[in-house]
Amino acid sequence: MRMQRTFMIAAAAVSLVSTPVPSPAWAQAPVSTETRSDLALTIYGNGLGLVSDRRWANFTKGLNELSLEGLSPKILSDSLVTEISGGAKVLSRERLAANLTPRAVMNANVGKAGFLVRQHPGTGAEISEPATLLSVQGGIVARIGGRVVLNPDGRWAFANPALGAPEGLRPHPVLKLSLAAETTGRHDLALRYLSGGLSWRPVYTADWRPTDGLVDLQAWAVLGNATGVDFDQAWVRLVAGQVHRVSRPQPRQLARGMKAEAAMMAAAAPLPSRQALAGYHLYRLPATVSLADGAEVQVALMPRLQIKAERRLVSEGSPQAFGVQRNVGEPAHPAIRLAFTTPKGDAAQPLPSGTVRLYGADAQGLAQFLGEDRIGDVPVGGKAVLNAGRAFDITVSRKQTSFRRESNRVFESGHQARLHNGGAKPARVQVVETLPGDWTILDSDRPHERDGGRAVWTIVVPAGGDAVLNYRVRVRN
Repeated sequence: MRMQRTFMIAAAAVSLVSTPVPSPAWAQAPVSTETRSDLALTIYGNGLGLVSDRRWANFTKGLNELSLEGLSPKILSDSLVTEISGGAKVLSRERLAANLTPRAVMNANVGKAGFLVRQHPGTGAEISEPATLLSVQGGIVARIGGRVVLNPDGRWAFANPALGAPEGLRPHPVLKLSLAAETTGRHDLALRYLSGGLSWRPVYTADWRPTDGLVDLQAWAVLGNATGVDFDQAWVRLVAGQVHRVSRPQPRQLARGMKAEAAMMAAAAPLPSRQALAGYHLYRLPATVSLADGAEVQVALMPRLQIKAERRLVSEGSPQAFGVQRNVGEPAHPAIRLAFTTPKGDAAQPLPSGTVRLYGADAQGLAQFLGEDRIGDVPVGGKAVLNAGRAFDITVSRKQTSFRRESNRVFESGHQARLHNGGAKPARVQVVETLPGDWTILDSDRPHERDGGRAVWTIVVPAGGDAVLNYRVRVRN
């Protein structure tokens, strides 16, 4: 029995406006993703991806026209590079937007017989009545049972023997190529283009082991697809580093309810290989990945690292405090920071910019979340500092104790910092002051270190006790 697909459309006159009838489809059959032989994605961290797509198509000798389906709707059309086997040459290319809409279907069926689908007022059953669509100019005009009816109630339905979109209408964008082939037969096509809507970001899990002074660091790559098309069984490469761009596609918001896919690889699975590339780092995933539109997929990025780390409590003052300002500042809690240097040698791994989530074990050995921070790109042997939060039991109060101006450019200023520890253990706190201009510490009741434009004091505050820092500075602006 011959099968037919029916398109059903609500008959809303206000939404149907005259548009030109789409031009007929070209003779060459579409080149769908079913002819794809290989797919590779190179994903950058700035919402850009490089798509390498290999397919095949049958040409006849001479001029050919074909339409490529399944390309990213976020394609940068002028970035497309095509290579075709057998000496075929592309003469022109045209990107055609999706146009399968209720309005377009109504326009395409003017003068054709269809059905009006309504609900029986008595039984509520759905009934179909033969009707011919005469016009959609300013409303709907139809012939029903020998009468001309204006804006009839019901939904329109049209037979569609092709079991697909009506001729000339496209549910997805396509790329139309005009080319000249030297031979008849199968030809291989290699397509390469840039697309927006592809992204990746590293995320890190850091388990802090204070007794060993170590951090166990695990890294995952989160791949995102907001292109509007699925990429099935793709070989994926990830580029760490910022590539320069002068053109940017319009961003596409991720769909609400974006699919969150499970992690693709367990820790014991093969990990991506890494290589340096023109100042960047390129990670090649060991297996293909299917990246559906609207999905996020997580893959392991690098081996687990054990890194020596130092926990610091840091209280930073304001440079604005070194003027005439004798008021006492509100007590502030010092920042909790974890500083480490990435290892060299066999365990060497750069850390691409991303979010680090810090965990630590409680008294029962259960992991607890201690805070998170972002790190920039950290090269091998580079230093990173995580800001985890603020120490609850420690407070630091600052006040100015004296001020004397020698001239318009030179002054002396005295300061006091009072540290309180409400905890059960002694705490080592770094008091950091960023000083303006050319400065000298004239006197201080505790030793300090100079770190560029900063003076740093390291003070041990006893459990349940206090510590006081007094110093005087001379500043030349």
